Amino acid sequence: SLIEVQAVYRDTLGVLHNQTKPVVLIPFVSLITGLVLTGPSEVVENERITLQARAIFSDGSMEQLVGYNVLWSARSPDPLNIPEAMIDVVSPGVVQGRAVNEDTLVIVVARYFKETAEFPILVKNFDSPSPDVPVTHRIKGPGFVPASRVGSYSLMCTFNNGCDQELALSNDWSITTLTGDPILSEVVTIDSDGFLRSVNGEDETLLVIATWSYGGHSIREEKEVRIVAEPNTMGELVLYGPTFVGDETHAQYRVELFRVGQPAVFGSGDPPNNNMVIEWFLDSIHSEVFLDESGLLYVGAVPQPVSLILRARLTEGFHSLEDTLTVTVGQQLRPQFGKGAIGVKTDAALSALPLQTVDASTNDAPFDIQLTLSSGEYGYVAVPYAYGHVSFTNNTLGLIGEWDGAGWSNDGTVGTSTGPIVIQRTISGASSDWYLYRTDLGGIGAATYTVSPS
Repeated sequence: SLIEVQAVYRDTLGVLHNQTKPVVLIPFVSLITGLVLTGPSEVVENERITLQARAIFSDGSMEQLVGYNVLWSARSPDPLNIPEAMIDVVSPGVVQGRAVNEDTLVIVVARYFKETAEFPILVKNFDSPSPDVPVTHRIKGPGFVPASRVGSYSLMCTFNNGCDQELALSNDWSITTLTGDPILSEVVTIDSDGFLRSVNGEDETLLVIATWSYGGHSIREEKEVRIVAEPNTMGELVLYGPTFVGDETHAQYRVELFRVGQPAVFGSGDPPNNNMVIEWFLDSIHSEVFLDESGLLYVGAVPQPVSLILRARLTEGFHSLEDTLTVTVGQQLRPQFGKGAIGVKTDAALSALPLQTVDASTNDAPFDIQLTLSSGEYGYVAVPYAYGHVSFTNNTLGLIGEWDGAGWSNDGTVGTSTGPIVIQRTISGASSDWYLYRTDLGGIGAATYTVSPS
């Protein structure tokens, strides 16, 4: 290469002088002056060959180039009429012919720095030997297919080549009615691999048709197949979960499937399994409410109560059932407690008491309450349904219980029922279910209780 050397000098008078001189640089090693490709000039379709690239240097020497410094590509010799090169570079120097209908010429190109070399290769069509004449043939597969299952079919054939074993052929599939009319894809389908599927789940009798052609021989075979609809045993779908969900929290919803003739008793239905598909929907959109695919409802900041319709759809086979639940979301409800006379069993009676609100939300840790009950006074605790059942521990006596009286008689006698009663309360215009607990006895004096989620 050529460079220019420049000298700059300033004399005592401050005048600037400069002079340039060209200099030819002669390399210490030999330069690459060319690139040569060698290797097979033909490749059979779907097979591979290896090419070698050699660099030619200015001193006449040659060196084989190995590795990724050589860039390999392929092109068609006639890009206007044959845009695709029917060969692929699978690794440096290794090319594989594509499937072709006839012998096809391609150009393999190698680049090494500034040097480029081209190498023509003929991709040859491989004509497999034609099979012998077919002797027997049949469609193998079931004659009856339940609508929820997949029927698998294959075309079996023997040839007069001395082998009496049946061979499965790669063929085309189609289906028609018994009279030869086409069948809509919304009714039944069959794919290229011979898998038959019912789409509408109804009874259908049809012809499965296999066609095969090769080497001048053709086969057409038919098989009558009946698709059998399965009975619907689904009776009722029940959607469970809280009817009120506070803001900045979440709630889980579930469904149970009850079969025909089976009473819809909670916990006795069929839980979802792998043969069922459950879809969850909200019939209205709210920017702060999201329902995921598992039935988990997330609620963000909702300052005012909003009622939404939650819908679940369960599909088993070709049959579906739905159920809905109206859910109110809003500011989070918190447990409340207070004291009053015997007989508080409604929202109106409870709200008339001097109530205190606990700073606790769903799924929070236990909280403490303090009550001083004079003669004739009973303690009451109301817990939102979403909070779940709670248990009580008397911290003074170390006893668990003492809060089963909500469902007992108003005459002060000790009843046999345990746990809370369920009442419906309306707060800020939103109605929801609450658990109401009452102390077993009245007038017990001062006591502190720890209330814990069960």
